[in-house]
Formats: sequence, structure tokens, C-alpha cells
Amino acid sequence: MRVEKRYLAYGHDLDTDISPIQAGLAFAVGWDRPFIGREALLRQREAAEACRIVTLLLEDEDAVPLGGEPVYLEDRIAGKTTSAAFGYRIGRPLAIADLTLAEARAEGATAFVDIAGTRHAAKVTLRPAFDPQGLRMRGLQAAVKA
Repeated sequence: MRVEKRYLAYGHDLDTDISPIQAGLAFAVGWDRPFIGREALLRQREAAEACRIVTLLLEDEDAVPLGGEPVYLEDRIAGKTTSAAFGYRIGRPLAIADLTLAEARAEGATAFVDIAGTRHAAKVTLRPAFDPQGLRMRGLQAAVKA
């Protein structure tokens, strides 16, 4: 369920090449204290650099993404999947991806995941696939719709 909730894992979705700004985790940075790299992150934040991490909802229920597959926007490589699974709560396969092309990161855009030489269409979303408002974690299960 980690992939459905878009919980990012270090070593898969996150590494030293992606900043907290690029990962959409600026809220977790202690901006009020000095730290190494603070000025660089402030420049990224001021430039309104967009999050590179997205969720891909594959349209083909039989697709089996594993993570590490290239993601295409039309005929250009837009990035790669970092984690993938079948989402039992949403009833379809999905993946977390790091997309470098800005137009591929638009909410509702169609990207293509290349799984063993076959391209599978996927919708881009910037939110978790399951319980995007986090109502279930706040004890509001009755309000959650899968």
C-alpha cells in the first residue's frame, strides 16, 4: 500500500540526486535553522521548481510494472518509474515515477510506461492514488472512498 499512498522510500524513490523541493517534501525541511545546502534549496524554492515525483495510474489492469521502467511522453523519455505495484485498493497497477520533462508532470497528462518493450498508457497524478486527503489516517474512515 506504500505506492498507493505515495509514501516515498529512500533508495527507490529518493536518493542524493533529488532535493526535498524536487521530491515535493519542502514541508519537511527545517527552514528556520542553518544547514549545509540551505541556500541552494532556498534558490530552488524561490524559483518555484516543480515536484518531479508523480503517481502513474496504468490503464491496463494486466500490466506488471516492477520499477525502473522508462516513462515516455509521446516519443521522448520523460523519466523512469522508481517503485511499482498492483494497487489492490484501487484495482489497478500503479507506479511512482521521477519525471524530468515538465509537460509530463501535468495533472491528468497521459504518459507511457515501457514494460518489457510494450508501452502501457498511464494517467499522471500529483496526489496519492488511495485516500489523497489522508482522511483515513486522521480517523475519518467513513469519509474515505476507495
